Amino acid sequence: MRRTPLWRSIAGSSATGPWTCTSKYERCAADTIRELGYPSRGALWTWYKDRLEEERTGVPSRRGERYRRYSDGQKQTAVDHYLEYGKRLSRTMRILGYPKSKELLMAWIDELAPGQRKPGHGPVPEELKREAVVAVASGRLKSREAAAELGVEASVVRNWKRQMLAGPKETYVTQTPKRKPPTAGEERPARSL
Repeated sequence: MRRTPLWRSIAGSSATGPWTCTSKYERCAADTIRELGYPSRGALWTWYKDRLEEERTGVPSRRGERYRRYSDGQKQTAVDHYLEYGKRLSRTMRILGYPKSKELLMAWIDELAPGQRKPGHGPVPEELKREAVVAVASGRLKSREAAAELGVEASVVRNWKRQMLAGPKETYVTQTPKRKPPTAGEERPARSL
């Protein structure tokens, strides 16, 4: 999508463009900037030169167009690689060397191949973890079968099983037992210094 430079959109068909003001004020940049409230002296001069060049040649200036970092061909190559080689974002980025963010690659995939992106997987709820561990521990399912149902790796289910069956890993500091306070008829032992 081509963007229209600010100076061209301001000019439009109105008679108050920067070059109109420069000719109105006999090319006095300070008066033009004061009336318009912008730009800097250097930018105004550049805009004015671009306008004169446009009038002379009839070709619009390309100043102000946004530079695109990746071409359409590069985008398509990245999406094709992603789809052909296992739908792994990291692998595609590592092999091709671009783009620099997963978010950008995901946007390209959604744009050029809608519905083909492998959805991300959020955390598995504790209840489902517990059910999978019970099924594996009871022998009803193997860890890879339970993992396939939840969409995780078998090693993840084995880790859950080990964590849940091992109990808490907290180590308690043993304290010396406190002495019971003496009852009404008992004497307190004397403290030694």
